[in-house]
Amino acid sequence: MLWDLWYFFEFSVGILIDCLSEMASEGEHPPTLEAGPEESNDGKGDTSQDEDFSDIAEYHILSMTSTDRMGNPVFCFKASCLPPRKECDYDKLLRYMKTEMDTLVESDYSIIYLHHGLTSKNKPSLKWLRQVYGKFDRRYKKNLKALHVVHPSTFVKVCITLFKPLISKKFGRKLHMNATLSQLSENFFVDKLDVPPTVKVYDEKIQAGLTKKGKKAGGDAAAPAEAVGTVFGAYLEAMEVSATVPDVPQVVVDIATHITDTGIDTEGIFRRSVSLAVVRQIKADYNAGRPVDLAAKNDVQLSAVLLKSFFRAWWFAFAHSFQ
Repeated sequence: MLWDLWYFFEFSVGILIDCLSEMASEGEHPPTLEAGPEESNDGKGDTSQDEDFSDIAEYHILSMTSTDRMGNPVFCFKASCLPPRKECDYDKLLRYMKTEMDTLVESDYSIIYLHHGLTSKNKPSLKWLRQVYGKFDRRYKKNLKALHVVHPSTFVKVCITLFKPLISKKFGRKLHMNATLSQLSENFFVDKLDVPPTVKVYDEKIQAGLTKKGKKAGGDAAAPAEAVGTVFGAYLEAMEVSATVPDVPQVVVDIATHITDTGIDTEGIFRRSVSLAVVRQIKADYNAGRPVDLAAKNDVQLSAVLLKSFFRAWWFAFAHSFQ
């Protein structure tokens, strides 16, 4: 009971700090609250790049083994892999997390937090949580597109409900609660996530419970996972190859052809932004095998964004296939 009360206090402070950070980023002026110094981006005085993190990496607390269905990097943070506080240098863990994430947070990314396995022995201290808020600068908050909490405890869900009025709408739209791993399938390749065995066993129990409840109620169980995409974020072996250009994915030929035919000389073609909703829809169509008519879109910048996204997603999947 005392641990629950302390956890509630820590969670409350975390929500408050997050709200203040959101207010500051939107131009408001919240009251001063110390959350640790924020690191600059100039890299001066930062020696973490040369630090040996092999001892921290062995815990497999943070992994980057997949992309979402839009081709953006996905970081998976596993509470069950956190060692007891007495056995781990949590300051070094924080430096390790920043080093691993720094190269990929310049663009959109998502975080999946697997809550199962968090106990009173391995739960980070309030001081460490405040350091996290201070060390992770605005890039991390701005480019974070989604934070998915998997297997949240009843207490966590109650706290989220109580503090929801205090959370900014902007951050609220990014926060998602997931009872099971299968609920991630709409946005992620679940089979590519680095999920600890203990979490998989726990997830099977939760899924079985939901299935049992569904049968008693005469309804369907949780929706099955969607088919894994075959274009964005997939391996080359799984992609349809062009019949006209040997060994090149058909999607690359289609997009490159459209760019060449409609506006290869367009100034700033690979720098301009387009509607994220349109990009998501086209990616979803490609992954689902639905026909895509780029000519009908009549937007060479859109094709340029799709091409960049394809190569970024492919390279990420390829690089992490060796881990």
